[in-house]
Amino acid sequence: MSAQRAGELLDEGCDFVLIARAGILQRDFPIQEANPMYDSPQLPVTADFLREGGLSERFIETMRGWQTFVKPGS
Repeated sequence: MSAQRAGELLDEGCDFVLIARAGILQRDFPIQEANPMYDSPQLPVTADFLREGGLSERFIETMRGWQTFVKPGS
């Protein structure tokens, strides 16, 4: 979930799927990955945070199924 760790994983040969959560939380994560100080927002996030990032209501509902991803009641 951090740029530093993502870089380490990619250097170790992991594929991009392993950084999918970070990409959902920050759509420009591939750009942020160049900033070694970047850390993804702490989970869970609010539904409003995801909406502001451009995610659809349908996608947000899907993400509610992931434990600890979307803050309950948001």
